[in-house]
Amino acid sequence: MKNIVPIKEQERLYYMQFSNFLERYEDGRGQSSGEVGALSHVRLITGDNNSALKDKLEMMTQQHANPFVHINHWVKGEVWCLEALTEAVGQKDAVDIRKKNCEGEIVSLTESINKLNSNKFTFGSMFKNEAGKK
Repeated sequence: MKNIVPIKEQERLYYMQFSNFLERYEDGRGQSSGEVGALSHVRLITGDNNSALKDKLEMMTQQHANPFVHINHWVKGEVWCLEALTEAVGQKDAVDIRKKNCEGEIVSLTESINKLNSNKFTFGSMFKNEAGKK
């Protein structure tokens, strides 16, 4: 998409330059032929009553909207939505892991509280290593 957007903008510029080119061509052709010949009166761009084509070309370049810009923005929005969804799923999984860790801590603290309440706690047991406590 990044390559298409500048190409379409360049295309819009070409339409504008094409109108100017036709105008210069007709002026040059009229000067070189001395306005002599069967078709010397035929002008598409620069004639008195023939400004319609030039006006249409100029209007087209001004009103021409690049659809690839809109498509590019739409695709970016969709990618951001998918990234947000992926992040949300990742955060949900992280919450589940934190919940399990907290439940384990609660079980451990509940066991410690039960030992204290059943008078099995001694100050000596505080200094034993984990293997000796079990």
